[in-house]
Amino acid sequence: MKHLGQKEYRLAIKACHATVAAIWPVRCPSGRHRPAASLKPATQPHTMNRFHVFVTASVLLLTSAAAHAGIYARAGLLYQDPKDLQIVRTGDYRAAINKSLGGTVAVGYKLTVLRLEGEFNYFNSGIGSANNSSVATSGSMKRSSLFVNGLFELPILPMIRPYAGVGIGASQLDLTFNQRANAGSQEVSFSSGKTSAHLGYQFMAGVRMSLLKTATAYVGYRYYAEDSLQYTAANQYTIKTGTGMGLWEIGIGFGF
Repeated sequence: MKHLGQKEYRLAIKACHATVAAIWPVRCPSGRHRPAASLKPATQPHTMNRFHVFVTASVLLLTSAAAHAGIYARAGLLYQDPKDLQIVRTGDYRAAINKSLGGTVAVGYKLTVLRLEGEFNYFNSGIGSANNSSVATSGSMKRSSLFVNGLFELPILPMIRPYAGVGIGASQLDLTFNQRANAGSQEVSFSSGKTSAHLGYQFMAGVRMSLLKTATAYVGYRYYAEDSLQYTAANQYTIKTGTGMGLWEIGIGFGF
């Protein structure tokens, strides 16, 4: 086997350098290719490392979320703290609407981290005492609502997913109101019947937790608001409903 001379060796080294530079260009800070003797696998910049970590984490999160995509249904309880009724007459006063439990059901579709659902909820709240000691009030206020909600769910952990969303829809009230003066004057009774639908909207946030393969539990809070309604009772009383309230909720859901 013929040994290379010094000239041929240098030419072979230069050829190797040219080949490496063509398929793996490594530059010095000055912009020139590094000498062959100093060629080493270059350390990637910190920005590239961070980018790769971000891409990998995003893929893992989306893959985990996609595993839970599909149709779902949920049902739960709502605890409301509504605004008082405002009774307008000579000597205005307010009648309390009692805190109460309501129910909610929804059906929707989840795609990765987004959920779109249709929701129905119902309340039947009693009317309590007034802030005027000269009158006694009673009655009930029933509310039924239909909403379309859009929610964003963040799969931070495999079994725990915070969520936030907004909804818009329509509500219908059925108000029965009774007032009697403690002095024994004639009682005033009023029943609105079911009102026409009026605009409502809500903001929601909470946490969803995986229980079984297709079952989840959730707990959350929402702020619900609607147009204020005004009624005239016995041609002498004007009754105004509140415009907003906070609700706590807890429930369970199932995927299909």
